Amino acid sequence: MKQTNQVEETLLSSAHVQLDKHICVKQLLVSSLIALVGIVAIVLMMVMDDSDSTLSMALLTIGIILLLFALYRFFTKSHETVYKPTGSVVRTGSLYMDTVELQNLQQMIKKNAFPVSSRISFKEGGNGRLDYMASKDGRFVAIQLFQFVPYTYEPVSDKLYYTDDGAVFVYVNASEENRTIPTAHYAEILCKYNPVGVDIITDETIDLSQKDLVATPLSALIVKLGK
Repeated sequence: MKQTNQVEETLLSSAHVQLDKHICVKQLLVSSLIALVGIVAIVLMMVMDDSDSTLSMALLTIGIILLLFALYRFFTKSHETVYKPTGSVVRTGSLYMDTVELQNLQQMIKKNAFPVSSRISFKEGGNGRLDYMASKDGRFVAIQLFQFVPYTYEPVSDKLYYTDDGAVFVYVNASEENRTIPTAHYAEILCKYNPVGVDIITDETIDLSQKDLVATPLSALIVKLGK
């Protein structure tokens, strides 16, 4: 089911009733391990013979860097957003495009029509921006369009939310090279749905059971799947 919210807050800065933030135990453990290594380095520096000043300084520098990095991770990586109905982790990101592609995508969203002949090319930067949120299990997807107006990106679409009993498979290739989509990595999730779905951008039929699916550079594959 698609829902729209009028433009007030941007997609990535606003809350959604079906999303929640949880403590990420894995990231906390990684940050704690990094901090521990930093503390060990500083302790070793303190108990070493002062005659080896170069090594002592190196240990002190490494220890401080690791502690600062661990502190940064504690504040930025210790929480994760999840889709409450399924507990699936939600990924966020932004894709960029030129003005022409932005206008094409605006029209397709406005008309709720995505012809097969239409393809959106994403770039490393551009006047248009697509912000997205997608749960790992594909049960929740949200998007919003922006246009660069000196000197910031302004929203030019509502926030669009897609939630239903099916799933949405999202794969973003942010590199400048073709990438083979590792569909085998998602087998545990895909086995619950019909692997043949529809790309919501191009309206093409996509078979995710294929092992040689390739994502073109700076592109996004968004496939709606059914039970």
